Amino acid sequence: MSTLHADASHPEPMGSSARAVAPVSLQAVTAARRRLLARGATLGLAAGAGLGLLSLGGCSNLPGGLKNFEISADQLRQAMAGQFPQQKRLLEVFDVTLSLPTLKLNAEANRIDTAFDVALLETLVTRRSFRGSVGFGSGVRYEPIDHSVRLQHVNLDKLDLPGVPGVIGAQVQRVAKVLAESLLEGLSVYHMPKGIAQLVDTLGTQPEELKVTPTGVAVSFKPMRV
Repeated sequence: MSTLHADASHPEPMGSSARAVAPVSLQAVTAARRRLLARGATLGLAAGAGLGLLSLGGCSNLPGGLKNFEISADQLRQAMAGQFPQQKRLLEVFDVTLSLPTLKLNAEANRIDTAFDVALLETLVTRRSFRGSVGFGSGVRYEPIDHSVRLQHVNLDKLDLPGVPGVIGAQVQRVAKVLAESLLEGLSVYHMPKGIAQLVDTLGTQPEELKVTPTGVAVSFKPMRV
């Protein structure tokens, strides 16, 4: 490969053979500077969105600077608390109210345990009200349409309603199972911040895994191939 050397002893003559340098207008310099500033701001926003996530695994080859992060138990509790109490008529004769949700993390089973105060009014046979508690277990899933984390596979774990007579006992059990399907299945417990959601859309990616931990829900993105 040839190497280009500059010979200082034979400088290019200046004069009639030298190329004339066109003057640069102030407007052209200003326009170029604005383009550079706009490009830098765009890159900075993208980088900021990626760096704003809390790293869990130190995975450096995630797409676009995304980092794995964890949704805290307090964030999950606040999201649920803001959606209750809820009232619903079930099986046409039961008016049910769920309130005061509590949440526990079951990392071993990769599930979230929830419990509620429940008030039930039976309007046909006994026309009586009953109060107690009900508990459910559920998994979690990611919903790409609105970048949310939602409950899934909700199951009835326990039902405690003192004083329910046997004549409506089977129906009350059925009501509790319908509650899991109609009120809790698909319930949103977290939404990604707007900047992160935009970055996920731009990169065309989404979380690969959601895992319940002792302190929250870990969100892991798929690493890029290298």
